[in-house]
Amino acid sequence: MGHVAKSALVVLFAFTSNLFAQRDLATLVGTVTEAQGAAVPGAKVVITEDATGLVYESIAGSADEYTGVALKPGTYRIEVSAPGFKKRIRVVCS
Repeated sequence: MGHVAKSALVVLFAFTSNLFAQRDLATLVGTVTEAQGAAVPGAKVVITEDATGLVYESIAGSADEYTGVALKPGTYRIEVSAPGFKKRIRVVCS
């Protein structure tokens, strides 16, 4: 059986706040890069709201960015995966 090298994904993110009809919502934006800083376009980003279990999915674009929009303040689990890389998991609070 062949050996497949696994590299680490680096996930950077930030929350920005928006007000829609007097509701506090946030937009999670971030980038997905490999350890040396190169973009990982096509990486799958799964954002899960801790309190409700709601799942939002995004795919990193050609410039390595992803966006999760209209998220309520709370705790989120972010899982990032791409072929040839180890899955990366982060928990963030907004």
